[in-house]
Amino acid sequence: MVKWTPEKKAFILSLKGICSHEEMAVAHANRFNEDVSADAITKQLYRLKRNGNVSYKNLEASLEDESAPLFSEIPETLKGDALLDYVELAGEKCRKFEYSREHIKSSIKVDQEWIAVVCSGDWHVENQNVLFNKLRNDLTLIGDTKGAYYVFMGDETDNFIPAGKHMGGSNEAVVPPRMARATAKACFDLLNNKTLAMISGCHAKWSINADDYDFLEDLSKEIQVPFLGSGGTIDITAGNVEYRFYARHKPQFSSGDNPLHACRSYLRRRDSSCDVIAMAHHHVAAYGCDYFQNRNIILLRTGTYKPTDRYISSLGFHTHIDTCTIPCVLLNTKSKQVRAVADLSEAMDYMHYLNGRK
Repeated sequence: MVKWTPEKKAFILSLKGICSHEEMAVAHANRFNEDVSADAITKQLYRLKRNGNVSYKNLEASLEDESAPLFSEIPETLKGDALLDYVELAGEKCRKFEYSREHIKSSIKVDQEWIAVVCSGDWHVENQNVLFNKLRNDLTLIGDTKGAYYVFMGDETDNFIPAGKHMGGSNEAVVPPRMARATAKACFDLLNNKTLAMISGCHAKWSINADDYDFLEDLSKEIQVPFLGSGGTIDITAGNVEYRFYARHKPQFSSGDNPLHACRSYLRRRDSSCDVIAMAHHHVAAYGCDYFQNRNIILLRTGTYKPTDRYISSLGFHTHIDTCTIPCVLLNTKSKQVRAVADLSEAMDYMHYLNGRK
C-alpha cells in the first residue's frame, strides 16, 4: 500500500491534466522507486479533490476519461470565524427568547394599612384526591378580597408523562392532560389579575425535559404575569414599605424532621435581606417567625391541595384526607411589619380586623 506523503501528492497534482493516470503511475515509480497502479492514482486524486486540495474544474477534466465520479459543485460549509460568530449570535438570540426572570419588582398601592399575600401551589388539579372545592373557594376568596394578592408556587397539574417519574398518575386522573391545563388556566382567572408572580414546579419539568415545553411559561405570557422559572426574588412595594420575598418550588437543604429548615438555610446561606421565604414541593404546610438581624422574618412551607395519593399512602400516611391548610402572610403598608397566619380564611378575617381598628 502506498503511503501518500505530501511530496507524492504534490507530484501527482503537478502532472494532473498533462498525462493519463497510467503515465502518472509510471512517472511515480521512476521518481519514488515505488510501484503504484493507475487506479490508486485515480482514488488519490479524488480524495485530494474531496478535501479541497485541488481545483474541481481541472480535476473533472483529468478524470473525465477515467470513469470516476464527477461533482459539478461542492457546497460551502460554515467554518472558522464564521462558525464562531454564528454560535455566539445564536446564544444571544436564545437568551433573549428566555421569558423567565430571577428577580422582579411589584408595586401595590392600596388605601388600607394591611394587605395579604398568599403563596400556594401544588394544585395537581386533575388528580382524584385533590380538594378541588377548597382550591376553587380559596382562589375566589383571594380574587374577591380587597388587599389580597397571590404568588403561585408551581405544580398546577399532575402532568403524568408516559415512561416518566409519575406515569402512574394517569390512573388517578379525572381528566386528560389537555383538560387539566385548561382547568388550571380557569383557576388563574378566579384571581382577577391579582397574581404577582408564577413559578414552575417539578412536574412541569418532566415536560420540559421531554419536549422543551413549559405550559406555565406560556400561560404567564398570555395573562401577563411575571415568570420566575424554578424560583426567584420578588421585591414588593406595599404602600410606602418595601418587602423582599424569595419563592421557590423545590428547595435545597430540605429536612424530613424540620420542614422550615430549607427556608432558614436559604436565609442564612444565600440572601439575608429577605423578609419572607416561601418553599413548596413537599406538600407540607408550616410557618414560623425568625427574629434575624434585628427584624422579623417569615418562613413558609406552602402546603398542597392534594393531601394524599397512592404514593403517599404507600409510605404509610392517611389514605383519606378531607381538609388542608394554606399559610398566609400579612404585610403592613405604613411600617415594616410581617405576620404569618395559619390558614387563608383566617388570614382574611385577621386582615379585616387589623384594618378596621381605630
